[in-house]
Amino acid sequence: MTLPVFNDRGLAALQGPLEPYLRPEDTLMLVSGNVDKPLSLPWLEATLPALRALPPQRLLAATAGHAHLAALADAGLKVAGLVYIYEPGFANVPEFSWEAPRTLWALQEARALAQGYPLVFKPTGRALLQGYLRRYGWHYGRFAERCDALFVQTQTYCRAGTFGAALEKLARECAAHLDRTYVQVTADPAAPNGVPSAQALACLRAAHPFAGATLWWSPRAQDAVRACLAALRP
Repeated sequence: MTLPVFNDRGLAALQGPLEPYLRPEDTLMLVSGNVDKPLSLPWLEATLPALRALPPQRLLAATAGHAHLAALADAGLKVAGLVYIYEPGFANVPEFSWEAPRTLWALQEARALAQGYPLVFKPTGRALLQGYLRRYGWHYGRFAERCDALFVQTQTYCRAGTFGAALEKLARECAAHLDRTYVQVTADPAAPNGVPSAQALACLRAAHPFAGATLWWSPRAQDAVRACLAALRP
C-alpha cells in the first residue's frame, strides 16, 4: 500500500491513529508542489526524518511537472525514487498533452531530469475508459516501459462503479509490467473522486493482479483510511 503525505496534519495522523496499521512493506509518498502549489524543499527535508521513524521502509518524493521534478532531483533527497505527477489542467504541468507522442516525450524528459533516481510515473487514468480520449492513442503499457513504476490514477472509476472495467483494460495494456503497475483509490467521501471506506475497501480488494495500490486520503478522512487499513490488516 502507498499512502501520500502532503501536510503536517497528515503526518500527525500517520504518527498517531494510523501508525498501528502501517507495515514495513508499505510506501509513504511525500507530496509537495502538486496542482498549482509551490514546491517546498524545506518542508520535504524536515518531514523525511519523521517518516523514517514509521514502519514503512520505502519513501518516495512526489511533485507535479518538469520544473519541480528537476528541483527535487537537484535537492539530493534520500528517497527511493521520485514521482512525476501528470494531469491535465495542473498549472505545475504546462508540458501536459493528451497527444500520446508528446506524453511519451514528457515521460522521457522526466526520466532525464530525475538524474538517476528511480522514476515513478503517476498519470491521470481518464484515458482508460473515457471514450472521447481514445483518439489520442494513450497506451499505459508504453508508459510502463519507460519508468520504474507506474501509478495510474484510477480513483474516478471506483466512484463511478466501473473500477473492474478500468482495471481489466489497464491489466491488458500493462500485461508485461504488472509487477510494477499500481492503481489508486481515494478514501475520502468529500473529495471529487473519493468514496466512503466500504466502497474504497471493495475497490482495494479488487486490485489484483497489480503490484499494489495508492490509497489517497486527506486528514479530514483519516477515519475512512483507518477503517480500510484495519479491514485489510486486522
